[in-house]
Amino acid sequence: MIDSPGSAVGYPSPQGGASLVLAFRLQSNIILVLGSGPLAASRAFSALDADSKVVILATGGLASACEEVRWRVEHGQLTFVDWDTLPGSSTSSGDDKLVEALESYLKDTPEVRLVCMTDTLISGRRNRVFAEKVYRTCRARNIPINTTDMPDLCDFTFMSTHRFEDASGNATPLQIGVTTNGQGCRLAGRIRRDIVSRLPKDVGGAVQRVGRMRVLAKSREVKEEERYSDEEDEVDELEENNRVSTPNRPVPSRSISETESESSKRRIRWVAQV
Repeated sequence: MIDSPGSAVGYPSPQGGASLVLAFRLQSNIILVLGSGPLAASRAFSALDADSKVVILATGGLASACEEVRWRVEHGQLTFVDWDTLPGSSTSSGDDKLVEALESYLKDTPEVRLVCMTDTLISGRRNRVFAEKVYRTCRARNIPINTTDMPDLCDFTFMSTHRFEDASGNATPLQIGVTTNGQGCRLAGRIRRDIVSRLPKDVGGAVQRVGRMRVLAKSREVKEEERYSDEEDEVDELEENNRVSTPNRPVPSRSISETESESSKRRIRWVAQV
């Protein structure tokens, strides 16, 4: 949609209602998963796939966790913390004591970047009052939290995702995600499967090869003061987003007078057209 006359004609008007779709880089940061059931195991696997450290915080001890959580703990892939054993106020009990224990844990563990509360499913053990207390605790520390089946207690949501493999069955950097912004999780999964089925099977391998070409194109050292010297070059280097691009714009021929920076940019533009 284009703005009305008198405004910045040619620029789209924000419509609202969308999510800010991001791809977090959380290497070596902690994802705290509250709960130890199958959904907690699924969230933990997604975090591990992103090279995050995962801590499962749950009541009932490891014996009450689902089989996958126990297996990953036994193989050293994640850490299990018994919520019941964390220090809390001697005067509180029940859910209040658990919330105080969570506050103490977050205070002592500043590496926590995201929290996923998974045992709030309709058949789950936690009630809404407890979930609200956990949500406020995380928000007070500016830690984004996802609360299952309670959209109003979510700072972020999980998309329906797929990670492509190469011809040898190894995971590649290529991922896609679909979100309906709460309008139909099963529908998002259906759309995601349809997208995957229409792409070449080795599209992930192709992405890896293009990535290697980009590394080679950038391999020669470029002086800091020569990098991105104009706005046009900055646009060329933008990451995956919705900005309208012109990938078929002619790449200038090699010049004997070009600098290392110009040479690098020319190679990058060539790779972009591949």
